[in-house]
Amino acid sequence: MRNICKLPVLIHLGHKYNYEKYFMQSLKVRRLISDDFKNVWKSNYDFLVTPTTLSTAPLLSEFKSLDNRTQCATQDYCTQPANMTGCPAITIPVKLSSNKMPISIQIMASNFDDIRLLQFANWLEKKLQFPQDYL
Repeated sequence: MRNICKLPVLIHLGHKYNYEKYFMQSLKVRRLISDDFKNVWKSNYDFLVTPTTLSTAPLLSEFKSLDNRTQCATQDYCTQPANMTGCPAITIPVKLSSNKMPISIQIMASNFDDIRLLQFANWLEKKLQFPQDYL
C-alpha cells in the first residue's frame, strides 16, 4: 500500500535529520514572527495595514509566463506574515492603477479579533469608495 504522507517514509529511510533540521528550524522562525506580531498587538495597535502585493495584478499573459514559485514570491510576499502567524487578515481594493488594474491593501488584526477586523474593513471600504462598477 502506498503511503500518502511522506513524513513517516522520510523518517523511516533515515532522513530524520533533514526533517528535524529544516522543519524544526521553520517552526522556530514561525514562532519568532508570531512573537513579533504579539508584541505589536500588545503595543496598543488595533490593526496593521500593508500592501497586498508588491505590484498591481498581472495580466493573464504575464501570469502564465512565470512559474508558480516566482508568482508566489511576487504575489504572496505581503500576505505571508498573516498566514504564518494565524492572525486574521482581509484584502480590500483601494484604487485603480494607471492601467486600470486594482491596487489593494491588506488589513491584519490580532488573533480572534475577526469581527472588529471585518467591521473596520467594511467601514474603510465605504470611506474609500472603490468604483463599484469595476467589481
